[in-house]
Amino acid sequence: MGRNMLDQMQKTISLAKFVRSAKHVTNEVESGAIYRIRSRRNRSVLLVDEERYEGWMAAFEFMQRPNWRAELDEAERDAVEGRLYDLSDVLREFGLEDTRHRKSAKADRKPARPRGAKRRKRASHTSRRAP
Repeated sequence: MGRNMLDQMQKTISLAKFVRSAKHVTNEVESGAIYRIRSRRNRSVLLVDEERYEGWMAAFEFMQRPNWRAELDEAERDAVEGRLYDLSDVLREFGLEDTRHRKSAKADRKPARPRGAKRRKRASHTSRRAP
């Protein structure tokens, strides 16, 4: 029985094993692994990183176009013949932001103010009120 590409790429584990080793599995998924997690009812879910998921969604969306095969063939011919476009030029043409060079949100934050010396010392435990 032939195996498809997804079967060759994935690792299958039980839900119980996933719960016991979630951190390890998550680290592997972040490194590109694909996990199929099976439940007791023999149902399964796939665990993939967000970048791969977004790529799959873009491919599915592209394949909804009626002439997607012809467009793909033309794009492959263009690439072989060196007719390529810089991504930032294409994004600019369509009025989109080039996120490859955008500052991170962390860099946009104001820097923290330096902390001054503590103005008061910790209260001592001996200064309790009398009952």
